[in-house]
Amino acid sequence: MPLPENDAPYLPESYVDFSRLTSIAPDVVASARRILSPSEELLSALYTAMTVYFTRLELVPDVQQQAVEEAVREANTPQS
Repeated sequence: MPLPENDAPYLPESYVDFSRLTSIAPDVVASARRILSPSEELLSALYTAMTVYFTRLELVPDVQQQAVEEAVREANTPQS
């Protein structure tokens, strides 16, 4: 499933290889300068692609939307 395009700022065509994920220590992420943030549409597409990849399930649209909204809320909630 291709992710939605966004030309501001320009980012070359990219992809996520879910078979090669690795962890990053929270202090490394916290100290990094954020250059840009994903749109809600991009997050939705990414969460959907990741869920389908790991579960091999096709998501029902209403369930998918609910899962994406919950994941976006969790991603936007500050960690303590």
